[in-house]
Formats: sequence, structure tokens, C-alpha cells
Amino acid sequence: MIKEVFCTLPIRLCAIALSCTVYSIFVPILFIIFVWRWFLTAAGRILRPDLDCIVSARDAFFVHDDANKSQYQILISFVVNNIVSELRVQEMFQQRVFPLKDSDGALAYKRLFQYWTRCWGYSFWKTDEDFNVRNHVRKFDYDNLGLPSPTDESLIKRVLPKLGEIPWKPNRSHWEALIVSSYEFVNNCESKSVSQRNCTLLIFRFDHFLLDGLSTISLFRVLFRSEFNIPKPRRNERKLSILERASVLIYLPYRILEPILFTRRCLSKRTGPDHLIYDFTENIPVSMIKMIKATHGVDFAAVGTSVINATICRCLKLGGKNVPAFIDVMSALPRPDHTGVMCNYG
Repeated sequence: MIKEVFCTLPIRLCAIALSCTVYSIFVPILFIIFVWRWFLTAAGRILRPDLDCIVSARDAFFVHDDANKSQYQILISFVVNNIVSELRVQEMFQQRVFPLKDSDGALAYKRLFQYWTRCWGYSFWKTDEDFNVRNHVRKFDYDNLGLPSPTDESLIKRVLPKLGEIPWKPNRSHWEALIVSSYEFVNNCESKSVSQRNCTLLIFRFDHFLLDGLSTISLFRVLFRSEFNIPKPRRNERKLSILERASVLIYLPYRILEPILFTRRCLSKRTGPDHLIYDFTENIPVSMIKMIKATHGVDFAAVGTSVINATICRCLKLGGKNVPAFIDVMSALPRPDHTGVMCNYG
């Protein structure tokens, strides 16, 4: 007991000293940055009336150095058991999505008309004055990717990673909906392979700068007028006392720097989406996840995180690499008051 006290006391003193140092330095700096951003926003309205508001810090995290490329992308595809033309999808956007307004009377999906541009070293939103839905919703026209017609799932798996490497058109919002006709879909439901040739594949590509995954699902609910039921991600709802909140503020800088200072581990930097390898597993029953959850007495999310860690370890073993003792995994969850419209995590 005495040994544990002597071990934790220096850690607490280090955490307090580190927190005081970090907050005394960074709080004034952050305040100056806040005032400077407010000044730029006011100056932009006067000197650059063609610009909209300044990009928030949360959205700026996803801004690429090149205005025509993406730091991260969201790629989602659907198989429609019917023939769907690009004209029909364009009509759905124009009638259901574009006119929709939020509680304040502003366009809920205004970002579909906007892109970002640099001004005074900062990113600003700018509206595409020549916006045309046909530039964004169209037939699959990337002939250089070598997608034949008809096509199937194996060919699509080869094309999707290459699709993420294609730059965006200048001065246009970074999103597109691509229609692939003559898609051969094989349905393995109930162990009966049924080939359905009269199918259409819809591929949606978004710059993560515009929206997050939850906002994408909300957009699809409006566009397709469907529920799109998904498990609702949420943070721990446990309320913290004043003392616990103070403890979080004190230990936060220490916990962030601890892996780097003592174990020399930090989250590796991603070089981009090029040459990423991905695969699909078979459907995993929810009952299996619940059984694992009950057996080990953990939360539902803990099972998913453990699966991710185990998958990474298995990939390393199959590749002949040494598996590290610790693996850092970061999960992004939306704020509890997520608006549901186009935004990033809140």
C-alpha cells in the first residue's frame, strides 16, 4: 500500500505541473487565435463578399493542402433492384434535398453547393455560382478506371480504391453520385444464389471535409425517403462530478503525452488513401456480439474495438510481422447534440 502511494504521488505531481505549464501557455495562444479568426471573418465579409464564413477548426482538420484533393473520403455504394437513370437521381436531389431547410430557415444541405478556398492563409467556404446538379450526379464516366459493362462485385472492389485517388474538379463542391447500369448482383440470401441482371449500382463519393458518416446516413434518409436504421453511436452517458471534471482537466495533458514520453509510442501518420487494401467479411450476427458481451461482461462497443485490434494483429501475423504489445485505436463518435445535417461530429 505504501509503495503504491509513493508510486502514484510523483505521477500526480507531474500531471499537475504539466497541466499548469500547458494551460498557462496554450490558453492565451488559443484566445489570440480565436480573436484573430473573428477578425478575419469580419474582414472577409467586407473585403471579400464573394466568400462565405470561415471554415471551422473541426472541418479544417479534413482540409487537404491541394484544393482539388481530399484528406479523407467517404465512399458508399448501393445496389438497386431496378433500372435507375441519372435523371431520376438528379430529380430526387432537386426535389428532396436541395430545398430542405433547418429550424433556422437556412438551407440544411448548403454544403452541397460549396467548396473551400484559401484567403489570408485560412480556409473559407465559397458557393459555386455555376452549380449544376448534372456535374455531380451522372453516369459513371471515369473510363480510365477500366470498368466494363456489365460489371459485378469483384470488378467494383478493384475500382473503388482507384476512385478515391481521382482529384476533384476545380471550383466545385467535393461530392458526386455515380450511376453504374447493367450491374450483375448475386444474392446469396438463404444459401440460394440468384443472379439479378436488371440492377443499378449507385456510388456516392464525398469529401470528409463536407460531412461525417452520420450526416451521410441522414442525407440518404432524405434522398431515398427511407429509415436507414443503424445502431446509434453514443458516448458514455455517466455524469461526472465537479471533482472528477477537475481531475480530467489535470490529467488530460499527461495522458496525451504519456505514450510518447514513456513508451515512445504515438499514433502513426497516414500518408493518404493510396494503395489501401480492404476486404469484406460475411455478415456477423448481432446475437454473437451480444453473447461475447455477456460472457466477458463488457460493453457492446468494447467487443467491436477488440475485433478491430484482433484483425490488425491477424493481418500482421499473416504478413510475417511482429505484433506489438500495444495497438492504438482511435474511434470518432458524434456529439450527443449532433444536428443530423451536413457537419463533422457535431
